[in-house]
Amino acid sequence: MVKCFTKKEAALYKTEEMSTNDKISLVNELNKKATDTKRQSKLQAVRYNHVLEKIKSHPKGFDQGLKAYLATDRSELSRALSLEGKMRGIQARYSSQVYTMMEEFMPTKLGFDLHRKAQSDFMDVLINNENIDPKYQKMANEWLKTKEDLRIRFNKAGGNIKKLKDWHMPTDHDAYLILKGGANRTRGMTDADKYQKWYNLMLETVDLEKMGMKTDEFAKSAKSAYKNITSDGVLEFEMKTHGTGKLANKHQQSRFFKFKDADAYKKYHAEYSSATPYNIMMDYINDMTSEIALMEGLGPNPDLTIKSLAKDSGFITSENIYANLSGKTSAKNLTVAQSADTIRNITTGIKLAGATITAVADIPLHMITNHYNGLPAMSSIIKTIGGLNQTAEDRALAAKLWVPLDHMIDSAHSAARYSEVTGHKGSKRFASGILKMSLLDAWTYVQKDSFHKVFLQTMADNINQPHMQRTFRRYGITAEEVKIINASKKMEDRGVEFVDPNALPEDLAERITGMIISETKYAVTEGESYIRAGMNQGTRKGEAGGETLRFAGQFKTFPASVIGNHWMRMFNGSEGDIGSKAAYFANFVV
Repeated sequence: MVKCFTKKEAALYKTEEMSTNDKISLVNELNKKATDTKRQSKLQAVRYNHVLEKIKSHPKGFDQGLKAYLATDRSELSRALSLEGKMRGIQARYSSQVYTMMEEFMPTKLGFDLHRKAQSDFMDVLINNENIDPKYQKMANEWLKTKEDLRIRFNKAGGNIKKLKDWHMPTDHDAYLILKGGANRTRGMTDADKYQKWYNLMLETVDLEKMGMKTDEFAKSAKSAYKNITSDGVLEFEMKTHGTGKLANKHQQSRFFKFKDADAYKKYHAEYSSATPYNIMMDYINDMTSEIALMEGLGPNPDLTIKSLAKDSGFITSENIYANLSGKTSAKNLTVAQSADTIRNITTGIKLAGATITAVADIPLHMITNHYNGLPAMSSIIKTIGGLNQTAEDRALAAKLWVPLDHMIDSAHSAARYSEVTGHKGSKRFASGILKMSLLDAWTYVQKDSFHKVFLQTMADNINQPHMQRTFRRYGITAEEVKIINASKKMEDRGVEFVDPNALPEDLAERITGMIISETKYAVTEGESYIRAGMNQGTRKGEAGGETLRFAGQFKTFPASVIGNHWMRMFNGSEGDIGSKAAYFANFVV
């Protein structure tokens, strides 16, 4: 164990009797005026001790305990929600806060209509406070509140993001476009020409007064920024406030550029970004929630925690799981990665065009998972079939219940069950369009939607069902917390009652949501970080080894997930009960 408090502090506040969350609150309270490094070091110690205690208590030993802490426990003995499950719960919560924007800007017409004019008008409201439209003003307020909520929570976990008055949106730098000389490049440009073009546009669009810099100071920082963006796609240049390499300090750099107005922001992004404002905002929420989960689970420096604890070997290691969970498998060589992604996207679009027919096999797996968790199987299937014609009212209910709305962000989300669709926007839209035309996209989402809603409905109607009680035990939901859920105010929609996550304590609501999302990956078979760790071995895209594994493993995600999810549950789950294992096996093979 690592020392977290002085003897005087430990005696005064009786820290030995405190929970981990209480210790975190105490550290933040005691170190309000301390340096960030001191506060982060203490938070790191508290989290490290918590993780160490958890993994040492796992019945299968230290190595299995660390894997179970990071991703869904295949032995089902950890009695806790994994870090990945908690991450998904946090993401669902904060995404639901900007549902109005998601409904307005989600890609339509097979993913090709991105509503660029509407997004441009929204930016005028957000940045310039012009052309006030009540709808866009509501969306802007929701975004700004969510952004601020994330900043506060990030800092509580050990981060150091200062509140900036004139910062409305993250800056998105497409390293691939910058390396090529921009969207409107000319032939024969040298590397020096490409840099000068980028610098001139940056100097034209940013507000140096807001940034508190002179031209010569900005020139130095811009050169460093360009080098870092184009070398790895990550903004890590020197600023007046230097980071320490911790995840906790990451976003000091990402908010560096401040643009003059909405037109300046749009002008830069039209030339050097392939993302829409909607993509940028949703990516920001996804990145921040992921980092918050990592810091809350592993400390302000999660890399250090994993490096200190991960000593296992084998086909699937804790380090490889963490690499997938933390985004460390992203592209290193952008040119190679983009080219490889394009080939895989086209192949995915062609091969998965008829996948909806084979996806009918989801129904038995869906029903098996329902039964395992004490849910009415037929009710879920009926809702799935009826939900193929999704309405705005259905999506609004899903947002209120914290159902993940991935299909409203990325039209290629359904392909993740079989392959990976990322990279160049043209090839990605091709694959996305094919998936929508084949109805695989709709089929995948409505299954997830129906499973999530039926779970919350059953919790409202029959929370004491034995199989559901077993599920609660597996995910560390205590008997007292079950009573809190049962006594909470329910949400009613069209005559049906649901457990309302908004009526529960925040931590419990996030864990319940994470639990349901974790089980959804069994009902609608999909690989999480544990499966991906086996597929890509923690390698990065754009590297020879990483691309070789990704091409070899393309379309293998689904069968690997069936084995990694259902077969492992069949042999290791059911709390060791032989009768339940036999019943699961019978349901699976019949």
